[in-house]
Parts: sequence; C-alpha cells; structure tokens
Amino acid sequence: MDIKPDFYEKFKCIADRCSMTCCMQWKIAVDERTLAKWRKTTLGGKRLDVNVKKNGGEGIIKLNKNGRCPYLQEGLCSLVTDFGEDMLSETCHVFPREVHEFEDRRELSLVSCCPEVIDFLYKSDRLVIENLDKASGDLCFEIRNLMMHIIGNREYDVNSALLMAFYILLDIYEKDEITPDAIRAYESADNLKEIYHAISELTSDEGDCLRENNELWLDIAYNYRKEGLYTEYIEAVSCQAENILEENTDMHMKEFKEAVSDYENLFRNYLLSEIFTNMLIPDSDLEAMVVMFQWICMEYTVIRQGIFLKWLSNYKRNADHSLSYHTVRDYMVVITRMTGYDQDDIYEYMEDSFRDIMWEWSYLWLIMGGFISKYAGRIRPASLQSDTSHP
Repeated sequence: MDIKPDFYEKFKCIADRCSMTCCMQWKIAVDERTLAKWRKTTLGGKRLDVNVKKNGGEGIIKLNKNGRCPYLQEGLCSLVTDFGEDMLSETCHVFPREVHEFEDRRELSLVSCCPEVIDFLYKSDRLVIENLDKASGDLCFEIRNLMMHIIGNREYDVNSALLMAFYILLDIYEKDEITPDAIRAYESADNLKEIYHAISELTSDEGDCLRENNELWLDIAYNYRKEGLYTEYIEAVSCQAENILEENTDMHMKEFKEAVSDYENLFRNYLLSEIFTNMLIPDSDLEAMVVMFQWICMEYTVIRQGIFLKWLSNYKRNADHSLSYHTVRDYMVVITRMTGYDQDDIYEYMEDSFRDIMWEWSYLWLIMGGFISKYAGRIRPASLQSDTSHP
C-alpha cells in the first residue's frame, strides 16, 4: 500500500522557471553507479566525473564559484539536455521525492526544500495523506499519527499544538509500557483541552524567547556564512540577529505576530508534512522519533526566526508591517536545505549543541512560548513547569 500526500502525483519540476533551483548551494550526492557511468562519459571534451569530489564510495559535485552545479546551464541541466535523465544521479533523479519502504507499506512524500512543494502546501486548505487511515502499523506508527492528529487540530494554534504534542510524546517516552489503546486515549478532546489550558496559563518571556531563537539561528547559519553559501538570505539577517543580542529594545513582536498569522495554515501543513516524512523512518525506535520531533521543532523555529529578522529589517527601514509570501517561502526552502541532515548527523548536532540529546519540555516552551496565542484556562497538569533552563 502506498501512503502519500494528495498532491504527490500532481507535482512536476518546473525546471528553468523555478525561483530557487535545487542545483545550487548545497551538497549534491552522486551515487557509485552513476559515478562509474560518468567516468566513461565526456562533455565538452572532459569526463563528467571531473566535477566530482570523492566522499567515501560516492561523490559530491563540486559547485562553481557562484555556488551552482557546473552542469546547470540557463536554468536547465546539461546532463539531461545532452544525455537524457538516465545520466542523472539518484539524488537528482528523485528529488524532492522521498520514499520509505516498510514491511507492509510504502510512504511517499515531497520534501520542503523545493519551492514548488511549498506552493502546494500554501494552496492546500488542509494537507491530506492518502491511505493513512487505511494502514495499520506498530506503536511507532501510531505515535507518529498521534502527533499528526494534534498538529492538524485547528482548535489550537501551531505553536501551542507543538507544545501539546511534545508534552504527550515525552509522557509516552517515559512510560515503561504503552499500548495502542493508551496512545489513542491521548487523542481525546478533554485531554487535549486540559493540556492546552495548562499551557495557556504559563507566562513566557519574549526577550528570552527571542534571544534563544537568535542563538539557534546563528548556530545553524554559522558554517553556511563561513562557506559563503545562501549569503543573500542569511548574512544581513544574521548581522541583525547579532545586534539584537546586544540590544534591549522593542522588537515589534506584536506587529510581527499579526503579520505572520496570515501563514498559520501554511506552517501547519508544512509541519504535518515534515512529521509524516521525517519523524518515522524504517528501523526507527521511540528515542529516534523524539529526537526527530525535536529537530523538526528546531527547524521550524529557525525558519520563523529568519522570517522575523527579515521582516524586522524591512520594518525598521520603511515601517511596513506586511510580510510577503515570497519571503516566507524563501526562508522555508533555504532553512530546510540547511537543516536537511541525515539521522546520524542530526544526532551528532544535538549531542554537540545540548547538554542532553533529549530536551526537557521547558526548552521547547522557551523557544515557542513567545509566539503562542493566550487564552484563559483553569487546569494545569502538575508536571507542566515554566522553568526554561537550557537542556
């Protein structure tokens, strides 16, 4: 059985009409089979593999001085125009599609690194995953679907939904034993309302939230700034982030929250897509799922912070409150490319950046709390604490 987003079959690469080609400013892998073929093929008198740097068994395409694939010509791939699609590496042939093979199903998805995929998410009133309700899986499958159920619930804003989902995910992780019925019980409306009302009673510090989000932004951007990649998108806003760390002034958060609220549905669809695609992969265990959920939350936080910094720069320059879709889409694409690590690299990053690879709930509150909508509530689970120390 194939499980996939309802727009999966509609997707088509728009090639030279793309606003941000996938043939620039990131590592483009060349598999061993394709590399062997390239060694026997010439273009313009040179073997195709001359532009490949070995990386173990496979290779990585050497980008030109503009950070673009040397085979990109006027927005089109010269390998395709000269030799056909069979000459493409597996990465280039499949992107932005991703396929996960399980014993009883295939999960097909489209990753958010492609602006055309973001366009589909933006135009979709509600992301629908075909056949998801017809499949049955193990406990990890049920837990992933529970997270999607909570994030997809429009009674709650996206930031609150992430906090609610993470609270439940940690509760599941800490249990010695869990059953499918127990997982489904978390979906009850009363349970979700209780957690939501508890969160709504907490008080966030927007200054602390902003400073930590800046630190996350600067950490993710560091190597890309050093290598001169994505300069158009990250350099000026990184300088803005560094300046904010030294300032204690009004950051116009109220105006930004109003502007970014227009894209609430896009962010919800994006998060649903990310959780479906990345939270559960073959051979995942519960710890890996928690780590991947944290990574998705961090990616979303860095996207939002990049958008905020860009918006703030424009606001300070011309007092314009508006936030364009193109700005939102550009930062979603750029950051998902910058954070598109494999699982081993994600574990390494989390181990290097945090005291513990498993976050406390309070850390997610620290980076999300300044952006949630406040509503009155009366009930607070005893285990929800407002301590916001770094994990």
